Amino acid sequence: RNGEGDNAAVHLIHFGLDGAATEDIKLGGTDANERAPHLASIGSGGMLAMWEGSSSGGDLVEGSDRTIYAQVLDSTSGKSISDKVTVDGSVVGNRYQALKSFPDGSVAYLSKGKTDTSVQVFTVVEGTGHTGVGSIVDCNNARIAAELGVDMVLVANGGLGSAFDDLALNYSMCKVHGVKIRGVILNKVRRDRVAMLREYFPKAMKLWGEDVPLIGIVPNLPALSDPSMLDFEGLFKTQMLTSRSRRFQQYSKTTLVTAGLRRFLSKLTSPEFDNALFVTHVSRNDIILGFLSHAQTFELTNGIPYGGGLILTGSPSEDQPQDYLMNIIKHAQAPILYVPMTTFAAMEKITHFTAKFNPTDENRVHTLSSSVAVRGVTFDLDDTLWCGKTVIHKATSAFHAFLTQETPQLAEKFPPAVFDTLLSDFQRSLPDHAHDYTFLRKYTLRYCVKEVGAQNLQLGDAIKLETYLEEAFQAFLVPRSQPDLFDGVEQLFQGLEMELKASHTGTDSAPLLGVITNGNCEMDGLPKYFQDHMSFMVSAELVGTPKPSRVIFDAAVAKFPASYSRQHLVHVGDHYECDVEGAKRAGLRTIWVNAMWSKPDALTQADLTKEDAEQYAAADAIVKEVNAVLSVVKRWNMLAKTSLKE
Repeated sequence: RNGEGDNAAVHLIHFGLDGAATEDIKLGGTDANERAPHLASIGSGGMLAMWEGSSSGGDLVEGSDRTIYAQVLDSTSGKSISDKVTVDGSVVGNRYQALKSFPDGSVAYLSKGKTDTSVQVFTVVEGTGHTGVGSIVDCNNARIAAELGVDMVLVANGGLGSAFDDLALNYSMCKVHGVKIRGVILNKVRRDRVAMLREYFPKAMKLWGEDVPLIGIVPNLPALSDPSMLDFEGLFKTQMLTSRSRRFQQYSKTTLVTAGLRRFLSKLTSPEFDNALFVTHVSRNDIILGFLSHAQTFELTNGIPYGGGLILTGSPSEDQPQDYLMNIIKHAQAPILYVPMTTFAAMEKITHFTAKFNPTDENRVHTLSSSVAVRGVTFDLDDTLWCGKTVIHKATSAFHAFLTQETPQLAEKFPPAVFDTLLSDFQRSLPDHAHDYTFLRKYTLRYCVKEVGAQNLQLGDAIKLETYLEEAFQAFLVPRSQPDLFDGVEQLFQGLEMELKASHTGTDSAPLLGVITNGNCEMDGLPKYFQDHMSFMVSAELVGTPKPSRVIFDAAVAKFPASYSRQHLVHVGDHYECDVEGAKRAGLRTIWVNAMWSKPDALTQADLTKEDAEQYAAADAIVKEVNAVLSVVKRWNMLAKTSLKE
């Protein structure tokens, strides 16, 4: 990200070598030049890649990891253009054909890529595998980077010796093609090795003779990497035999069951296997019944779902689960999956399987959010930090008192109820100004002056009229900007600043708290302690559109450092549609201040009932009073620290 902030346009090109990926753009064959990649722009924004072009023309198809951002996190911003390019398998299989036809296709694509990226603020090019992938057709990742003229960031899985050895090979190939290495990221690092790698890895990279920085270390989080039954459904292309309500349940270990029932039951009762996935042959009726019995007993005793799962294996022609057993299984809740293959083949697949993000598994995706500390909080104003009805009544009374004093004839003809009705009518009839309450109040008053007659009010002079309109509006605006904040708000701001500074690693001048409002009060008129704590105010009048439009949230996000992701930011408000759903669609985390909430405060979504979580899916927390926001932020930051220690 650069100076243009979140409105920056992004173009991501993904290069891969996969003959089976029929949904991706393919280069190669006689019509390589005709099958130019389809570049797609989505909505009002995008975070890296969201969509892939279809090689058959027609509609766009969704990419896997990319869909996470668009469908679940919804953290897109600016305009995003995305593309995925795959080498046709027939080209890879025919070396002569590859040399003959592929380079033309690749050059055509790379040229198009250079042309298209000229209208983008920046471009991210992602290559699959190591830098040598694609060498079979003389178009590997290093060459692609060289032809595009882009620098490279190398990513390696955690470790010291093995990771550096892998990177050394990639580094050497980049040097051959003249590609500059901008930095290294270590991924999936054990938490107990993070400090060691942060100290020693930069020293190892000095052996390259360049000042290559270690950009960052990503810890391995079991909550993100442990596979679920949903993952195994995808791996084996089948569905659970039991209820699919627990398909998101994750497993920390896999155990092959070959022993007798007694030994198996002793494992089941050990806490070590509470979240284990067991694999056994479908003919082991004793193991199946023992598993189901233990799961039922566990849930009745503890009142929580049993965390284990069972995969059954066997040849589909001979060893499918027996009918009487299927009747028992299909009414069970504990996850059971049948895989029509040998036990050896199934275990081999499971052993080499790496769980991926799936947009369907929102719990796992949102776990990523909980591993990110809160760094900034924005607030709505009316009915969040003060009583909106009270302050509006006070401001309206002052406004009409001014009219009565200065223009009694107008005040008599347009009492408060009539004036407010007129203002509402103009708000509906002037949709382009519906968000601008300053314009609407002045426009309505100007209409009233015209109806009574400017001359009758001694306002025939244009300067006098404009002065009158401004003074009348100030009579409203001053008390509008002098609310009585709810008790404890100052202490809330102080506590939040301390908490946010503790989780902040950037510059001390970075904003911590801000305002996003549809109202028209002025920051300068608000209490001094409010001004001291709030770094900025983004209003609908300023941006030109009200909440819940993501435009106003994007404007607020741009106030924070470019290094912040949207999951670092939290919006607090009382209006579910405008504040909660609007902020969620913009990719921020949300706290709903609901004075009518009759249940205990829910500091996380996990504290909500299933029904409430579904009904209020956009709310990451629900509290009755705004003062509870500090407890929510502390809880989230504690969870972030805990997840990093796992």
